[in-house]
Amino acid sequence: MTVFFERVQQLRLLFKPVGPATRTAYQPGELAHRGLWFPPADVLLGLGHVGHPPLMVGSAAIRGIWQRR
Repeated sequence: MTVFFERVQQLRLLFKPVGPATRTAYQPGELAHRGLWFPPADVLLGLGHVGHPPLMVGSAAIRGIWQRR
């Protein structure tokens, strides 16, 4: 039975499911997420005006890892 179990261990590595983080591959710039952020603080708009303008924020996936830009 030992030979059988050794062979099963070898075969398990061949049929092991792929991890969820390595299933997909993206080229640089292929996948990105954008959104609007409304800051809670006052922002100077110029000429003495203050407001809460939305800011565009985004992140891009590079080689399957999310990085902030």
